[in-house]
Amino acid sequence: MGLEVLRVPSGFDWPINMIWPGRMIGVCNDMDKYINQDNKYDSCELCKKWGRLSGLMKADEDGCPNLPYTDPPKGEAYQLWCTTTEGHPMSPAFDTPEELAQWLFDNEVSSFGSSTESYETWLKFIKGPGWAPSMVAGPAGIHSGVAEISAQQNKESS
Repeated sequence: MGLEVLRVPSGFDWPINMIWPGRMIGVCNDMDKYINQDNKYDSCELCKKWGRLSGLMKADEDGCPNLPYTDPPKGEAYQLWCTTTEGHPMSPAFDTPEELAQWLFDNEVSSFGSSTESYETWLKFIKGPGWAPSMVAGPAGIHSGVAEISAQQNKESS
């Protein structure tokens, strides 16, 4: 559980902070309960959008998508996802690691709780393993997994 950089199609536009239904056990039954809590989206339309983006429905199809559930489509763009829940994007999709790192830094995206990271730390994480646990606890205290990954990369390159 933590943060993960997924490679998605350029322009991938699933709403930020909205759970990707492909990772849920029951899409139609759970859509309002977990995804549409603020009624910002029409659940039926959101479900259909998921079906089209995941490749389970054609653009002109109507009705509920067919199973099986699926991860977001793969592509060349970079997008930060939270894996602490079923999974949701925390950023738009960007064509380069540098663009994603800049957006994460500029928007003070959480790496753990109220912590955020520098541009350089985000970039090392994105270019490095691209996955980190939410937090790491040790003799130095509790800090984000993203910060720990960056610190380990610094030690290895020294």
